Amino acid sequence: MKLTHTAIRASAGTGKTFALAHRYIHLMAHDVSCDRICALTFSRKAAGEIFESIVKYLVEAAGSKPGATTVALEIGHTELEQADFLRLLRRFTESLHRIQTGTLDSFIVGVVRAFPAELGVPFDFSVMDNDGPEAADVMDSILEALYDPASRDANPEDMAEFISAFREATAGNEEKGMEQRLKNFVRRYRNLFLLLPGAAHWGVKARIWPGKLNWFDGATGIREASDSLLRHLDSRHDMNKTLLKSLVSLVESVPGQSASRPLDAGLLSGKGPEGVLAGIPDMLRGRLVIPYSRKEYEFGEEAARWFLTLVRHIFSSEFERALRRTRGIYHILGKYEEQYERVMRRRGTLTFDDIQCLLTEENTSSGGALLSRAIGDTDRLYIDYRLDCRLDHWLLDEFQDTSDIQWAVLRNLIDEIIQDTSDERSFFVVGDAKQAIYGWRGGNAKLFQDFLNHYGGRIV
Repeated sequence: MKLTHTAIRASAGTGKTFALAHRYIHLMAHDVSCDRICALTFSRKAAGEIFESIVKYLVEAAGSKPGATTVALEIGHTELEQADFLRLLRRFTESLHRIQTGTLDSFIVGVVRAFPAELGVPFDFSVMDNDGPEAADVMDSILEALYDPASRDANPEDMAEFISAFREATAGNEEKGMEQRLKNFVRRYRNLFLLLPGAAHWGVKARIWPGKLNWFDGATGIREASDSLLRHLDSRHDMNKTLLKSLVSLVESVPGQSASRPLDAGLLSGKGPEGVLAGIPDMLRGRLVIPYSRKEYEFGEEAARWFLTLVRHIFSSEFERALRRTRGIYHILGKYEEQYERVMRRRGTLTFDDIQCLLTEENTSSGGALLSRAIGDTDRLYIDYRLDCRLDHWLLDEFQDTSDIQWAVLRNLIDEIIQDTSDERSFFVVGDAKQAIYGWRGGNAKLFQDFLNHYGGRIV
């Protein structure tokens, strides 16, 4: 049997669930056992619709000759007759206890329950909703232990490091809404931290911008350039007074800017300062022209060089401030995870995000576990044996709503299937980036195109 790997991109109402259900029946018509097929989607409702569609089309085909003809044509097996579909329907109903049709979350939870010892979680762990009240209480207790001296779980050394990281992440504004800002950091960046837990991924300019980027180098002679420009501006009697005032305010303030002391954003607003920033390409060539109020004010080579020195300082200070903030967020999340690990292992309670992260390659607490169908690979979790089934054919619905973490869990399994040359495995995916609705849960609509680009001609 040779089955193609297939991806379908289609808009709402064009029959993606129809296509997936018929693919399932197509596999059954090839004598594929139901427990070798894994059909996953994102909600219980959608999983129920897939199951009901499979049953509906089998019943229609088994119930009448016209129904059999229609379904046989849709699945590309025109030789099948009503009696054949009756046998398929019987086989499907007899396999209900072994059918792998459900949600991505439930599948991943099932894998973790099969490997609790390998993943370092309690055998009887319970699951709580990512955004439920229990998860919110856990976050409150962890953050309280990290910054509130009155907490019974507070550790002075951890607290000092945590407050230092918070100052770094907020450029010294730690007194403004600390608790809420901490929660925002955790909600926004925690999944990224779990996917990329190494410090080398956070706030390291060589990692973000490989090669030499001159704007990081800053500039020397900031005060001299500022003083020279102020004298030059004082002599420009031809300039509009409002423009002159805004340029003077900017030039006076730049020497006081640093990574820990940001420039007032208001100084960069207005047509004068905006003209300076827009004129960077000209300044690199030794001239600057600032348009203002239907006139153009030209600055020669020397003045353009002074402006360029100040602009380099503005950029390098802001870059370094952003890098420091990123490193601070990393340290905040690192301390949060240390405390989270202690609390969650004590409680034996995990969120869906926690469970997914246990099965990602970068997750240090699980040793970088990878799911696999490769027997004997000691570095991977061989799921077929533990799940008591052989998953050779995968059907994924609404792929545009897959998150980076969910894909990190499935990626190795799917890669093994697509790279397999035995023609005994297949991958079928449907989705539409325009229908992405789970961005709030981390769904990444770009993954669909990235996936297709990666596998190229292997996907029809």
